[in-house]
Amino acid sequence: MYPEYPQQNPYNSTTPNRARTIALLLAAGVIIVFLLALLMHKRTDVSTTQGTVSITYNPSPISELSIAFDGTERDPATSPASYKLSTGNHKLVMSAPGYETFSVTVHVTAQQTVTVNAQLHLKNTAPVTSSDQIILPDTIHGAQILDTQYFYNKSWAIVRANTTEDTNLILILQFDTSSNKWITAIDPATIFEGSAIANLPALIQQYLNDHDLVINGD
Repeated sequence: MYPEYPQQNPYNSTTPNRARTIALLLAAGVIIVFLLALLMHKRTDVSTTQGTVSITYNPSPISELSIAFDGTERDPATSPASYKLSTGNHKLVMSAPGYETFSVTVHVTAQQTVTVNAQLHLKNTAPVTSSDQIILPDTIHGAQILDTQYFYNKSWAIVRANTTEDTNLILILQFDTSSNKWITAIDPATIFEGSAIANLPALIQQYLNDHDLVINGD
């Protein structure tokens, strides 16, 4: 008799399954490589069709500054502020309360940086004219007005005065149309804390800072 050899069941063979798994893994690898290549290609395309606009503006920083390109607002970063834009012409508009609007058209070239120097000017304020137009609040006694600076069509004023208790006292006044009287916006002082003037209009803050009438604590 011939020796018996174990019979192999072709349906139990693991070879086809293993080959199928390897084929699937290879196919998945090819797809992943293709997708990564496509993504990198798109990123390259974007980078080669964009340029940079760098904005240096003065004064800086400016409270409530708005920076917009083609009517779309962008994050108002501190000067110098950089923005990625597509190639071509773009209209830049910068605005802030109390300042004249700055507007310019910039031409963006791919992979190049164009610099914009923006000088933001305060809106016109009335020059010092006559202290006779200011009637101090009743709480201010014995004051001698030294000079007056008007703002916002004379609805706000900064008055420097000598009183019986202080010299060069600074009064920040707002005209109250309901009572037709000037009222103090904050307590008078010879110098102000930065936090105390934070809620005042932009022109008032700018004037006080420009004349060294503000101290900023650490």
